[in-house]
Amino acid sequence: SHNSYLQVMVETGIFGMLVFLLLLFFCWRNFKIIAKSRAQDGPGKSDLMDSARFLEAGIISLVFAVFFISQAYSPLITLYLALSSALLQIGNGNNPVKQFDSPINGVLL
Repeated sequence: SHNSYLQVMVETGIFGMLVFLLLLFFCWRNFKIIAKSRAQDGPGKSDLMDSARFLEAGIISLVFAVFFISQAYSPLITLYLALSSALLQIGNGNNPVKQFDSPINGVLL
């Protein structure tokens, strides 16, 4: 096909196209929320906001780039989705990596 949007539309129909566009939109929205957040200033907060700004620029670039390439099912889109979700959790103060008690000699991992 000629571009990723056309590829998704032809292969999955209108419903698949809407899901694809919603995934791109929610990635962009999550990065925008993190980049504008100033509620919890702390160590690494400016790094988190800078990362969100760079990733926001990346997702916007991807939205325009897929007009010219057929990479609708690229792992790059999945990576952006995972990063947007993880950064949003970190920005909200939730640690996505939970610590747990280790059964090995009572060592805390």
